[in-house]
Amino acid sequence: MMLVPSEFIRRIRYYRYGHELCKKYLRIDFNHKCAYCHTSEAEVISGYKYFEIDHFRPQVLADETYDVHGYDNLFYSCRLCNGPSGKSGTWNEQLLNPCKDSIYGTHVSFSSSDDYKLQVLTPRGEQYIETFKLNQKNQRKIRKKRMEHQKKIAERTEALKEAISKLDEVNNSEISVEDLKKKLEAMLIAFEKELVGPYYSNTSEDCTSDSESEKRFEAELQKVCDYEKVYHDYDIDYMFINEVNR
Repeated sequence: MMLVPSEFIRRIRYYRYGHELCKKYLRIDFNHKCAYCHTSEAEVISGYKYFEIDHFRPQVLADETYDVHGYDNLFYSCRLCNGPSGKSGTWNEQLLNPCKDSIYGTHVSFSSSDDYKLQVLTPRGEQYIETFKLNQKNQRKIRKKRMEHQKKIAERTEALKEAISKLDEVNNSEISVEDLKKKLEAMLIAFEKELVGPYYSNTSEDCTSDSESEKRFEAELQKVCDYEKVYHDYDIDYMFINEVNR
């Protein structure tokens, strides 16, 4: 039986609920969006402030057998999914876990109708939608804007592809076909990137682990030695595997 990847893959970290850096690293692990409804920071006016730390297994169920404040039980959640109109203190042992289960496309799917409601594919998917109240008006409005945006980008992408394909037929000494083709291809790459992830372009660089400065540092480091990333409580460190390369 082939294992289906989960929605998110979190790194092993040792932050606990209440630590000042906990939300920052949850934000990284959950790609700047709600673990449950997939609303992105860029889709809401208040952005980062609209998101909270959710205890997947509620705090009221804390006991000696399970640490509810441990990092593995904490999720990056929008206020709607984490609040009284969402999951709040609701709990069921069968509740789908975005870090363990593939939810969208397996248990839940996006509707093709104009109501932009999520459709149920399995009983556990129905429980998931009901627990987080994922078909509320505000969430459907966000889905509508997202889908309209993606449709527009897809249309522009197809138009660019068609224009590029026709450039080979152009025979005009007054214009530089190759220069024009390069510009159109650069635009196409930008549009295709936006089609895949159209809502992450405005996230602040200082809150991501994969910043350009980090990439440049690692490129230089790789020239002289082999290394492995180690995620500590406060930052990223590098463990050297072999001696410095000669």
